[in-house]
Amino acid sequence: MKRFDRWLKRELVTTSPVTLSAAKRLLFATRRCFAPLSMTRGAEQLRELKARCTGGSPGQSIVEMAVLVPFLVLMVLALWEMGQVFAAYISLINASREGAVFAALYPDLSDAGATPLDSQLYKDYLDRVKGEAVATGLDTHFLLVDRPIAPTIDVNLPITVTVHYQLQTFSSGMSMPLFGRMGLPSYYQINYSMVMPIREDR
Repeated sequence: MKRFDRWLKRELVTTSPVTLSAAKRLLFATRRCFAPLSMTRGAEQLRELKARCTGGSPGQSIVEMAVLVPFLVLMVLALWEMGQVFAAYISLINASREGAVFAALYPDLSDAGATPLDSQLYKDYLDRVKGEAVATGLDTHFLLVDRPIAPTIDVNLPITVTVHYQLQTFSSGMSMPLFGRMGLPSYYQINYSMVMPIREDR
């Protein structure tokens, strides 16, 4: 071992631009790793060698994993929930755009007197919006479509369609003891309005 120490010091001084203190630290770590092992054999000997070289223990790794895993799981669940909200928001944009295109072709939808809720034209308008929502994965039971709004029914004036959606995610029914929902909403209320210019009468 002394011969190895002298060789290591000579190599560090001649081949590596390290300081004397760094060389001493490296020498100590190397001697600790290659110190004579006990007379144990097999797995115990390997564990002893690993503990000397790494300075750790199996128990330390278990504790570190026990601390980190809950945070990693919470991060994955949070990303999944935000992904669901974003997907619902994109679907709502598409549904409101489809309704606005239909309303721009039939601006009488904004007049409750000319187009009541039970009229076929208004039902076609609702079916157009809900059909697009279903195609993009939304549940129409939580979808609310407002009547189009227009200042006056003239060509090129804006007509607005607003769609509301109540999104319930996988964590909506979850509640932790003592902490509750930790500020998370039980559902997400998503609203979107789309404006289109009124087109010429068909």
